[in-house]
Amino acid sequence: MQLAIGSMLEHLMNKLIKFSIWFCFIGFAAFATPVFAAEPGNEQEPEAQESEDTSVTSETVSTETNTNGDAEEIANDDITTPKRGYRLSVGPFLGVRTMTMEGDRSSYEHNAPFYMGGMLDAELRLLHLPGALGELWLQADAGYGRTIGGFGHADLANRSTELAFLSGQLLLKRSLSDVWDLQVGLGMQALSLTVEPNATYTGHRYVGPQFGVDARRWFDNRGLYLGVELYALPVLWVNQSHETNDMQSFGFRTGAELGWSPGNSDWTLRLRYRFQRFRSQFPLAREGSRGAISEDNQHLLMLMLSY
Repeated sequence: MQLAIGSMLEHLMNKLIKFSIWFCFIGFAAFATPVFAAEPGNEQEPEAQESEDTSVTSETVSTETNTNGDAEEIANDDITTPKRGYRLSVGPFLGVRTMTMEGDRSSYEHNAPFYMGGMLDAELRLLHLPGALGELWLQADAGYGRTIGGFGHADLANRSTELAFLSGQLLLKRSLSDVWDLQVGLGMQALSLTVEPNATYTGHRYVGPQFGVDARRWFDNRGLYLGVELYALPVLWVNQSHETNDMQSFGFRTGAELGWSPGNSDWTLRLRYRFQRFRSQFPLAREGSRGAISEDNQHLLMLMLSY
């Protein structure tokens, strides 16, 4: 009964993530079409206005920034975050996974090369905090990919495997200087790595909170940035091949991101690398008289277009 319920919930989760990704891809394409069409007509009017008032605005800005510190702070906030209160990113990803399960009775590996799939990332601004505290955003991402084949145990060599993830968090974004930004995140995450049914191993699933920091360094007048992140992933619920009794697990995530925006465009091209590692202990696992320990590593390389 528990096996049937677990399989049903896993199937529903994968279907929901697939539907969300395709829905956002279609919506993103439909939304981008009128934006690109409108760009040529909207570029000339601001430039004309700017050329007429160059001498006046230059004197006004220099006076305000020198006599009023709040004006400089507001200008930095406008540069740090987009003027609109949302950001949507979509794109493909490649993934690699290595997992080992060891006990004193038996052990095995599951090494899956090149999960291929798609993901989406959405952000919504909730609140502009007073003073220099920054802004509060809601962020969520989801992804799905699959691969056929792998290395390790003979029963897993030609099995279809799937990777699905879903997370959401609150982000506090703050500009530290003209070239440094910092954000702190707190939320929840879920990760499912499943293998086609067999007698040896059918996958791992992790659910728990996430909290961490992300620092970003800007270059080229904020047209290019390099960011790094570090997150703790304490796991509240984990199972391995539908075994969930008396488990313990903890993970972490680290990564880097390179982003580029052409000129004053609202579009950003983002290249992101993410590494995750989970270490789990299953005291009642069949692989050992005292249980077994699994070590699970995932590498993801993502290319996304953001607006």
